[in-house]
Formats: sequence, structure tokens, C-alpha cells
Amino acid sequence: MGVLSALSLADFLRDAFHTWNGRQPQFDRLPDDSDALAQLHFLYTFSPQDPTQDLLDDTIDPNQTRIQVRPAWAASTQLSALADQIEADAAALLPASAEVTVTGTSYMGRLVTQSLVGEMLLSAGMAIALVGLMVWVFFRSLKLALLGVLCSALPLLLVLGVMASAGVVLTLSTSVVFALAFGISVDDTVHMLSAYSQRKSQGDPQALRNAVFARRFR
Repeated sequence: MGVLSALSLADFLRDAFHTWNGRQPQFDRLPDDSDALAQLHFLYTFSPQDPTQDLLDDTIDPNQTRIQVRPAWAASTQLSALADQIEADAAALLPASAEVTVTGTSYMGRLVTQSLVGEMLLSAGMAIALVGLMVWVFFRSLKLALLGVLCSALPLLLVLGVMASAGVVLTLSTSVVFALAFGISVDDTVHMLSAYSQRKSQGDPQALRNAVFARRFR
């Protein structure tokens, strides 16, 4: 599933067993005996540069091991799917007492990105609601408040729709476009509603249309 390579303690033990038996094809595997596995690993401890020490929490009495996976891509959505698949396979294949934790720079970066993007979307929703509340307080009109919410949210929904149709993932970098669209929409909403309220109070029968076009072409 998009994995270029994977490296674990089993790879080193398999290679050691293969070498110990003269690189014969039938021995290109792990031994069935746990004592033989322990002896093979013990041989690595005599090396001044033990390649297995980075894969274990303790080379003498290990309780944790690491499996290094190199994915073929770095997109957050694909990393998320890969991490979910790893956790699902581990739960199905390993004993219930085994604990599996997905980690790594790319994965942790993806978690941070997801958290920040989620908080940004929540903040945008709260800001839109605040715009509606402020419009209602200043203009004393529920209709204008709902119109303000619609005018503030519609550009954001359009931006998200275009990004989704173009296959652009919402990340920290692409969220800048989202933030700019939100700032412009709120600014235009306030000016448009102010112009609408003023024209409405002057008895303009097409107050909304004239306010929109006056803001659009000024």
C-alpha cells in the first residue's frame, strides 16, 4: 500500500540465519526456534556498530522494537490511510497484549497539520457566527444577520469546493488561501450590509441589488 521499503529486526535475523547456513536458498528465512533467534541476535551485540541497536529499546533485554517504514508519498491523507492500515493489521495479527504505536516525523507532522487545520475550520465557523451576532447587534435585524452569515460562509465553501475538485489538500500552506478568502468575505459582507441598511432606510425598493452592485463596482 504505497510502501517503498520496510526494515525491522526480523530482516537482520533472517540475513544472519541465511549467512550462517552458507547463503543456501532454503535457509533464506527465520529459524523456527526462539532460542536460535536469540542466539542470532546475540551475535550482533559483538559488533562495534550493531545495526539492531536502533531498532530495540534495550539490546540485552528488549521490550520494544521498531519497524521502519518508508512510504512512497508524503501527502497527509495517504499517510493517514497507511497508519490506519498498519494499526488494523497489527490488531489482527499480533497478540492482544502487544501495543503498536505509529510514530515518525512525517506521521507526527501529519497529526499536527490535522489538528491545526481542524482548529482553523472551527475558528472560521465561530468567526462567521460572531459576524452574524455583530450584524444583529448593530442593525437589529435577524434577516441581515442571516444574510451576513451567508455572505461570509459562501466564499469559503466555494474555495473549499474548488480545492476539493482540483485535488488540493487543505494543509498549513494551502490554508493561507482559505484565510485570505475569509478576510475578504467578512470585509465585503460588512460594507455590503452597511450599504444595504442605509439604502433601505432611504426607501430604495432595490436596496439589496444596488448595495451589491455599488460594492462590486466601486
